Amino acid sequence: MRLTEPSPGHTWRQGLVLLLPTALSLTAVGLGVAGIVLLAEERRVLGAALLGVGIAAGLARALWIFRGVRVRSQSLHLCGGHAPRHEAELLRVLEQCLSSGSLPTVVGSGWGFWTAHVIARGNVIHMHKFTGERPRRGLVDPTPYGMMRFLAGTTIFDAEKAIRRKYGNTFWSTPSIQTISLGGWFGGSCHGNSGAGGKPSSYAVHDIEFYELYDDRGRLWPQPFERREPYKVARRLFDDDLSRYVIVAVTFDALGTNETGIGYMVDATAWVHKTLCTIPIGRNVERGTRRAATPELVEWLDDDAPLRLLFCGSSRRTYALGLKYNWWTPQKPRPYRRILGLFKVEHVDPHDCSAACMSLQLDAFSMIGGWHETADDAYNGRMLIVHANRFTPDASTIGRAFYGLGPAFVHLFNVRNCEFIFNLLNPISSSARTVDLIQQLVDELVVFCRSRWARCEIRTNTKRESAGVVFVDLGTSDANMCEIVPLLTPFVRERRIAMHTSKYQSSAIRSAVANAGLQLVGPNAIYYGS
Repeated sequence: MRLTEPSPGHTWRQGLVLLLPTALSLTAVGLGVAGIVLLAEERRVLGAALLGVGIAAGLARALWIFRGVRVRSQSLHLCGGHAPRHEAELLRVLEQCLSSGSLPTVVGSGWGFWTAHVIARGNVIHMHKFTGERPRRGLVDPTPYGMMRFLAGTTIFDAEKAIRRKYGNTFWSTPSIQTISLGGWFGGSCHGNSGAGGKPSSYAVHDIEFYELYDDRGRLWPQPFERREPYKVARRLFDDDLSRYVIVAVTFDALGTNETGIGYMVDATAWVHKTLCTIPIGRNVERGTRRAATPELVEWLDDDAPLRLLFCGSSRRTYALGLKYNWWTPQKPRPYRRILGLFKVEHVDPHDCSAACMSLQLDAFSMIGGWHETADDAYNGRMLIVHANRFTPDASTIGRAFYGLGPAFVHLFNVRNCEFIFNLLNPISSSARTVDLIQQLVDELVVFCRSRWARCEIRTNTKRESAGVVFVDLGTSDANMCEIVPLLTPFVRERRIAMHTSKYQSSAIRSAVANAGLQLVGPNAIYYGS
C-alpha cells in the first residue's frame, strides 16, 4: 500500500486511540488513590469498588508495554491480520495473499500510518515479531564477517545496539525516532540529521532483500519473486511503487570503508559537542528584501558538523533555532553546567530528562509558547554520537505512563506533517552565495509560520560554498500545506521536488506542486539525479 491519500475520519479516531493509554494511567492513579482513602475512612464498599476499577484500568494500560499493541494503535488496525515471526512464515502469508488476488498492507512500527494519516486496511501483515539478526547461512552465499543482516521488523534502536555490541560501531546518522522499523526506515525514504561533515543515514546499507509481488504490467506473480539489490537500486524501485515490494531484510556493512578509507559506520565511542545558534531574520523580509547571511547562520552551516537541524515556528516570530554537533576530543575544552545555579559539573548528555526537554524546546515549543533555555551552558554539552542521533526520545524514556500523548495531540489539534526534498539552487546560476540562499529560505519560513499555526524544520548537507540537498519538514493544518509550495519554488534547482513517501500527502498538495511549475519526482531523483 502506498501511503499517499489520507483516510477519511482518521485524525480524530487515531487521536482518541493514542490518548487512551494516558487516560487509563490517570484513571488508574486517581481511582486507586481515591479507593485507598475511602478504605482508610472505612467506607469499604465504595472504596473497594474504586480501587478495583483503578486496578483494572492499570492492567489495561499495561497492555501498551507490548510493541504489538503500540503498533496497532498507531496504524489503527486494532485486531486481526498476520504477524509472521520468520522468513518461511512471511513467504507463506504472501503466497496466500497472491493466491487470493490481493496485495498485502505491511505495517512495521506504524509510524508511517500515523504521520501519513492513513489507516491500515485489507490483508494486513504486522512485522513487529519479524525481528532480530538473521545471517544468511550455507556455503553458497553466507553473510560475510563484518556485516550484519536484520529482519525488516527490527527497530533502529535494536539494530544499532546489536551492531555496537558486536563491532563497536554505529550509524553516521539515523531518523530521530528510534522505534521505526528497518523496513519503514528504508522503504519509506526516512533519513537522518546529517550535515556537511557527516554521511547519509543509508551510508552503511550493503543491500536490501525484498519480495516483488507483481510485474511491470501489474500482473501478480504466482508466488513472491525474491530480489536482493544495493540501496541505490532499491531506493529507485521503492519510490516508483512501494506497494509492489515487501522488504524482508537489510544488511549493514559494519566494518567496511569507501575508496578514501572512510568507514561506512563510525566509531560508537566518538563524541560530539552541541551548539545552539539563534538565527535572526531581517526587518524587511515581509517586503521581499533580500539580505546576506547572518553570522549565526554561517556558524550553523558549519562544513565540519556531522549533524545539524534547524527549527522555526509560529511562536518564534523573529528568529529560528539551529542546533549543530561538532566532533569533540579530550584535547578540546570540556563543557560544564551548573546544577540549580550552584554546583558546577561537567556537561555530558543525556542527563536526567535532558534529551526529552531539548526535543520539546526546539521542536514542539517552536509552535507552542516559544520558550527555550537561554543560559550559556544549556546547549553546551558533549555526548556520544549514538545519543545525538536519538533526537526524539522514545516516549517510554520520558515516562511510560504518558505514551502516545504527544502523537495524540498532533491528531486532535489537526496538525499534518509533510516534507519536501529538493536540491538547493546552484549559487552560480542564482548569482547568490549558498549561505545567503539558506538565510533567505529561513527568513521566508519564519515569516510563513508567523502568520499561521505552524512549525518548520530544515535539514541539509549543504556546505557554505556549495549547494546540497535540503529537507523542509512542515507541520501545520491541511489548509496551509499548499501555501508553502510557492515559497519554496525559487530555491528549487531544476524545478524538481520530491515529497517524503511515508509522510502526509494529498491530491491538493500534489496539485499545488504542479501549479507552481515544479516536477514531482521520487527522493531517489533528488539524491542521485536519476
